[in-house]
Amino acid sequence: MTTQEKILLQLGLQPVMTEVDRHRFQVYVPHDYPGSDRERMDEVYRMSEVILMHLETGLRLEYLVTENYDGDAVRYRFRSMFVITQEGQKVDVLNVNVEQQQFITAQGPLAMNLVKRDFIGD
Repeated sequence: MTTQEKILLQLGLQPVMTEVDRHRFQVYVPHDYPGSDRERMDEVYRMSEVILMHLETGLRLEYLVTENYDGDAVRYRFRSMFVITQEGQKVDVLNVNVEQQQFITAQGPLAMNLVKRDFIGD
């Protein structure tokens, strides 16, 4: 099991799933997605991009959502994990240290209190 899969499980998520606990997450689409070429292409294949923002930590999880042929079932497939700093910088997350309240990134540890916890402008 990968580190990211372990983090997903701790949050009550899985790499591939059919439901999301919306009490723990804010679900939104990236601001640059509506009306984009990506959206137009995704519509052809009954897909869309969504971000699940963990309300407690600000951790963002990008999922690709697909509908079945009849449109009565959806599937979420995990794509990436990141945070947005209070300065608006998107930073990929490699791991989480809950005890020290830090996200582990390629640039080093990032304190959780430096992470944006709303999705306005994302």
